[in-house]
Amino acid sequence: MILQNEKYLESYYGVYREIIFLPESNEIIIYFNAFLNDDLNIKYTKKYDTKEDALKEVNSFLIHDKTEGASDIEYSEKSVTIINNSIRKFLKAIMDNQVDLPSKDYKFDGDTNHIKDLIEKGVDFVFFT
Repeated sequence: MILQNEKYLESYYGVYREIIFLPESNEIIIYFNAFLNDDLNIKYTKKYDTKEDALKEVNSFLIHDKTEGASDIEYSEKSVTIINNSIRKFLKAIMDNQVDLPSKDYKFDGDTNHIKDLIEKGVDFVFFT
């Protein structure tokens, strides 16, 4: 069940989030991706004791959430530079455990060494053509 579908984060321009609830396991999965680049694919997960606990925590989080729609994202040479810088800032937040999530006990489902390499190399994720 999709609880939030591709909402762009105000704090990381060009990074969007999708929140999914898996009722069979009472698990919430939060995906983060980037404008025009679905390869970033950052994933956080948390299992809850009950469906009610999961939905209550996520709904409480979403009430105070600051997101915008894809139509608010501009595609220009300048915005691509801003998006790439924003993605690097987001990756640093992952490394510093500072990603805004419904609770601190969400688990990062990825390779922090890979994230660290991306930051150190200053990789661009979005290109203007």
